[in-house]
Amino acid sequence: MRVSGNPILIVGDLHYSAVYKGQHIDYFDQCCKVLNKISEELAAHKPSALVLLGDIVGMSENNIKDHQALHILMKVLHDWNDICPVFSLVGNHDISGHPDFLILHDIGLIKTATDIDGYIDYAKDESSEPCVRLHFLDYGCARHEIHLLEGKSNIVLGHDNYQIEGVTTWYPYCAGYEIASCSNLEGIDGIIAGHIHVPSDGFVSTRMLSGKEVWLIYPGCPTRPVRRPTYEKCMMVAIGQLPTGSASVDIIPWVLEPSDTIYVKEDALITVDASEAILEKERKQALTAVLDDLLKYHIATGDPISQVDKITDASEGAKKIAKEYLQRAFNQGG
Repeated sequence: MRVSGNPILIVGDLHYSAVYKGQHIDYFDQCCKVLNKISEELAAHKPSALVLLGDIVGMSENNIKDHQALHILMKVLHDWNDICPVFSLVGNHDISGHPDFLILHDIGLIKTATDIDGYIDYAKDESSEPCVRLHFLDYGCARHEIHLLEGKSNIVLGHDNYQIEGVTTWYPYCAGYEIASCSNLEGIDGIIAGHIHVPSDGFVSTRMLSGKEVWLIYPGCPTRPVRRPTYEKCMMVAIGQLPTGSASVDIIPWVLEPSDTIYVKEDALITVDASEAILEKERKQALTAVLDDLLKYHIATGDPISQVDKITDASEGAKKIAKEYLQRAFNQGG
């Protein structure tokens, strides 16, 4: 596919969600602010295309549970399409089950690699030759074959953990793709990747086995669903054309709200899971104490549940918990 006009705008993972909480004061509010920021950028610069780097919907889910939130996202995508076509990579959060990503695609609000033969060619105007080809490599496709635009710039847009040994050290949690070892990437100029939420410090680079230098940019995830590592800025990327006819790659800084204004204070933070774990531990301790007394005083004859009340030095709360556990055990056994 070919587009022409103002520079193409590229934005990182959105992870739009009305139900995800994380450690945020109001995660959905952050998502809406991010959408508004992108809308402002589109209105101001009128790009020839917007490319989202995947993981549009959800963090712990990939379907929008709230109809109002779904309406907001669909309306925003519709408004963006009034300005320019909207493309997206397919991220790891966009593929399992029957995700809303698929619905957004099928009703025409986003286009993917399957709609455009895997790439976009960009030129400043319709009469000019393309100066750059943007290759779409969806999640898990980092080693897939690409078709270079000979004699022009070639940039991969990916959604994977692209690595440069000794450089991309900020995401050590899983294995990735060492760029220099990916033979399918020989001949490209650079990579702009989603999936990794923490932004790179601008351009970082490596050399392929052929000796050609290749740069890498992680724009970062502006909604910051995960607290650690903390970052206060990310970026958008604009792909355009220089007066010389070659491609331009410009970083647009995106200053985010201070972290301490969007996350719950750590000293006051007890997650639901943590509090439930504490309660479960207390229940088990109480149960153990009561059952020990049943054995100690040999009173577990007849109906064990009624015998619990005969323990004199157990609290009423502990007795209640013990009887609940015993009843569950009898129910399961039956």
